[in-house]
Amino acid sequence: MTNEPSNLDLSEPEEKVGFPWLIIAGIILVSVVIGAWLMRSKAHQDVAINALEQQRLAQKVVLDQERDKVFEITKQLDTLRGQIAAQKAGDPKEAVARYNAMAEEQRTQRIKVKALADDYNKTVAQIHELQ
Repeated sequence: MTNEPSNLDLSEPEEKVGFPWLIIAGIILVSVVIGAWLMRSKAHQDVAINALEQQRLAQKVVLDQERDKVFEITKQLDTLRGQIAAQKAGDPKEAVARYNAMAEEQRTQRIKVKALADDYNKTVAQIHELQ
């Protein structure tokens, strides 16, 4: 036997390609994080909707009260107009002055109701956006 080396392959052994556990674990981790984020954002969305709904209900009560004031002033104006036309309102100049003052109050109240209605509608639109 000679001391000559034989044709031995001394290269490093090939690594076996195994199942990609690391990739699977990464996908599961990302899925869990996304799911938790969605659940948390849904909870925050529900809280925001409930707060806006309470605000909407409070605005509705105020809006209805202010509208009722407009209707009451309108009835009073109609009554006073009839009295002025029938000359049963007393002093005509004083009656016309009262009528004009009430008409101005009615205009002011209508502007107030319009602003309240606009705010109410904005709140309703925000609720619909969140749903």
